[in-house]
This record gives sequence, structure tokens and C-alpha cells, in this order.
Amino acid sequence: MFLRGLRPRLVVAFLLVAALSALITAALTFRQARASILDRMQDSAVQSLRLQVDSLAPNLPPGPTDTDLRTFARQLDRASGSGAWHTVVSRDGGPLIGTAKGISGALSEATKDGDTTFYERVEHAGGPRLLIGMPVNYTGSGEGAGNPSGLVVYAVLSLDAERADISALITAAWAGAVPALVLAVFPALFAARRVLRPVGHLRTAAEKITAGSLDTRLDVVDKDELAALTSTFNTMAATLQRDDAELRRLEANARRFAADVSHELRTPLAAMAAVVTSSTRTPLRRAAPGHR
Repeated sequence: MFLRGLRPRLVVAFLLVAALSALITAALTFRQARASILDRMQDSAVQSLRLQVDSLAPNLPPGPTDTDLRTFARQLDRASGSGAWHTVVSRDGGPLIGTAKGISGALSEATKDGDTTFYERVEHAGGPRLLIGMPVNYTGSGEGAGNPSGLVVYAVLSLDAERADISALITAAWAGAVPALVLAVFPALFAARRVLRPVGHLRTAAEKITAGSLDTRLDVVDKDELAALTSTFNTMAATLQRDDAELRRLEANARRFAADVSHELRTPLAAMAAVVTSSTRTPLRRAAPGHR
């Protein structure tokens, strides 16, 4: 019932377009901001871990034992600082040595070659996590310097702070979208009024023409579709007025013709009436007896 009128339909359509535009803008902004936050944190974590690994790896003895690798992992954990990562070390795809938990099999498989750093974001029971697999290059002196050592450092970082930032972005997006939608009501009402005003003028002019005022005309403003409709209305009104004048002229001619015919027929009809009347009043003479 509420949407039967053209005005509420225009307002609702305007608000739907505004809401859709705000939603798309907020979604694209959120997606870009989320990717930027996660990528920046990811790049920073990988760079920091690489610096610490390159700094501490030279202290490892040749052919390190499990105790050496466990000490190496603890040193990396202490060096994490604000990054707060937890690390484990694997040698030649063997058991993981360290305090970190939750290393996925896909990450272990990806770093099996031992020459490329890999990372992935996963959902954990305690929240989102960033997993990094970083091979350790051989840092000793001699012919094998710079070659893969067979050691891979795996780090687990919490993404709770980044998730909080992303949640704040969502809240900010909603906080901005709702007032924008409310404020969109005013331009929607203004636009509906601007569109419907010429329609109201057309309705009033049509009512005047229906009442007999065929000389009604509207001013043509602008050059849009409503102006074209107004011009067409004026043309229609002019045509109706011209046709009405022509009909009146034909009607007057018909009345004049009828009057002339009546006048022309009046004299012979009167004469015929007089003849008929006189003939009915003359008595018939009866012949005398014996007379022929």
C-alpha cells in the first residue's frame, strides 16, 4: 500500500541505490584495507624472522644436535620482541624441535626443497594465525657457504591484533554507512519533488482541458524528457482546440444550411397549403332535374 504512489517509489529506489553504493564502497574499502593490513604484517614478520635467523644461524655448530636446535629455537623466540612468534626447527624433514604448535602438513611439504620461504594464514582454535616456513642457508666459510643447510625454521604468529583492526574497520564502515543512508533521504525527497512537480502541472492542465479550457498551455522548461512530454501536451492541446473550433464552424454551417432550407421551403409549402385549404372549402353543385 505504501509503495503505490510514485513519490514513495522514487524515494525507496533512491535509497536502495544509495545503500547499494555505500555497501559496495564499504566492501571494496574493507577488502583493500584488510589485504593491506595483513600483507604489511606478513611482510614485516617475514623480514624480521629472516634478520634474526641470519643473525643467529652462524652460531650453530657444524652438524648441530637436537639440543643445539632447541637452543636456536629459544633464541629466536626471545628475539621476536613485539612480533611474539613461536618457532620450531626441522632438520632434513625430521621431527620439529621447539615450542611452536600447529604447523600444517602443507607448509612442511612446501618447504621440503629447502630453498624458498613459504607462509600461509590459517584459522586456529585460539584465533587466526600466520605460519612461516623459512629455510636456513649454510653460513659457514668454505665451498658450501650460502647453500641450503637442511634446516627449516617454522614460526607461528598470532593475528589477533590484525583481526581487531579489521573489526574496527567493519565498525567504522557501518558507522559511516548508516548516517550516509539517513542523509540520503533528503536528496531523495528533493529529487522526487523535482521530478513530480512537472507531472503535477500536467495533471492540473489536463483537468482544465477536461473542464473545457482548451487554451491551457504549459511552459516548457529545460530539455529533458519531461520537457519533451510538456511540449507534446501543448501540441495535443493546440490540436484539440483547433479541432473544436473546426467542429463549431461545421456545426454553425449546418445550422445555417438548415435555416436556409427551411426558409426556401416555407413559400411553396405555404402555397400548397393554401390550395389544399381552398379546394376543401368549395361546395359541389348538384344538377337541376331534367336538365342535361
